[in-house]
Amino acid sequence: MEKKFINLTSHDINVLTPKGIVTIPTSGTVARVSYDTPTIDTIEDIPIISLKYGEVVGLPEPEEGVYYIVSAVVRNALKDTRPDVVTPHNIIRHNGVPYVCKSFRNNM
Repeated sequence: MEKKFINLTSHDINVLTPKGIVTIPTSGTVARVSYDTPTIDTIEDIPIISLKYGEVVGLPEPEEGVYYIVSAVVRNALKDTRPDVVTPHNIIRHNGVPYVCKSFRNNM
């Protein structure tokens, strides 16, 4: 069985491999976590909000041989329920901006 990645982030992912850099393009679908930001207090007209995460949206059901690349927020919202969901790991930055990763990780 052929295995593949589907990139559910809003940007292409560059991966450093022994053969060079491989780019995994965005799929056009972005997995996200819904959220609510109720105001819990106000000081001098400055709101203090609480961030309440909700459901993950835009993530397909598991498919054999497929790994879904998502943001860390999405991966963390799923806790340890989806071994097919990964995020970039061992990231190399250029001028402070993520440029390439060396691997992917999940929460399992």
